[in-house]
Parts: sequence; structure tokens; C-alpha cells
Amino acid sequence: MNKRYKKSAQTSLPRQTVRQSAADVKNDMKLLAALLNGRGIRPSDAALRKELGWSEGRFQRAKNRLVAEGRVRSEGPRRKSSRAPLKIFVSYSHKDERLRAALAKHLVPLERAGLISIWHDRKIDGGEEWDSKITAELEAADIFLLLISIDFINSPYCCGKELRRAMERHERGSAVVVPVSLRACVWDHAPFEKLQPLPPDRRPISARGDMDRAMMEVAEGIRTIAEKLLASK
Repeated sequence: MNKRYKKSAQTSLPRQTVRQSAADVKNDMKLLAALLNGRGIRPSDAALRKELGWSEGRFQRAKNRLVAEGRVRSEGPRRKSSRAPLKIFVSYSHKDERLRAALAKHLVPLERAGLISIWHDRKIDGGEEWDSKITAELEAADIFLLLISIDFINSPYCCGKELRRAMERHERGSAVVVPVSLRACVWDHAPFEKLQPLPPDRRPISARGDMDRAMMEVAEGIRTIAEKLLASK
């Protein structure tokens, strides 16, 4: 008699715990679903756990059940991954390599933010056909940065194939051409002379006492252009 009573007591407690746990999970699922489905941009799991004050195990139990039942998606939309970054093609003379590399440093924050990805011919791998690779990148670009200098103007390739295709796509509205005044030169009669350059005051970057500030202005201008383009897509 006592043995049967002990056995019954031992088996009834876990059942009661399971029933309570299931009820708790159900309530957690209801609360979590309301949070996830009520927001356009979903916060990270860590941010939601902190907001709810839940342990990781408690959060994952509720989330996994919701995903299994199809009530929420396993991954919510995020600002950085919801759309691809804009592709930037940098057209420049190799004699301006040092200035190009310096400007690239100021664009790194925009790359990290997912706004842009930058391509230039130094990214061509060994064994690749450089002309066909450049052609492919000319067609893929959303923004063309023309690093203007006398060596750029005098380059048959920069002011030939690259500039011609960039301007064609700009006129068609499938890309944006942005001249960047790198070094002083005459470009009043160039195909791009009608376009607003960066820095906005047209003063060449190399002529500035503070070149970092000039390059920061270029980066800010590119950020504005990129945000407008992304908003229109």
C-alpha cells in the first residue's frame, strides 16, 4: 500500500511539472509572436531577450516552437541584409594609386554599414582576363567614381572605354557618375564636366591643406547618393 502510494506520488509530480511548463511556453510564445510580428524591422535575438528579461534557453524554446508552427520566420529582415549594397566602380589612373588608397580608407565605414561595395582593377585576381573582368564590372556598377587628374584625362583606357560606358549608363539612368576632383587639371570640355563633382566646391583634394577633411566630404557625398539610390529601389 505504501509502495503504491510512493510510486503514485513519484509519477504525479513530473506530470504536473510538464503541464505547468507547457503552459509557460505557450504564454511565452504568445508574447514573443506579438513582438516579432508587430515590428517591421526585427531586433536581434539578444536584444529581444534583454527586453523580455528571459534566459537564452527560455527564449529559444518559445522561438523554436513558433518557427516550427510557421507563426514567425526563422530570420527577420535586418537593415544591413535586407538589400544588397550598391556596387561602386572606381575609374582612376595608376599614377594616382596613393590617393585612391587614401580615399578608400574613408569609404570603409560605408562598406561596413552595408551601403556600398567598392571595385577597382587592383581586385583582379591572377589568371583573370583583365579586360573581360573590367567589362563585367562596368555593367554591374551602380555608381561610377571618376578620380579626376591630368593622368586620368590623358589615359586612353580611363577616358576611353571606362568613361564612355559609364556616361552611357548615366544618360540611360541605370547608374550614377560622380567625378571626384583629385588633382588640378583642365576638364571643362570633358563629357562629365556638367556633373556635380565631389568635393562640392570643386577644389582638388591634393590642393587642400587637410586632405583627410576633403576625403571625408567625398565620403559624405557618396553616402548621400547611396542612401537616395537605395531608397528609390
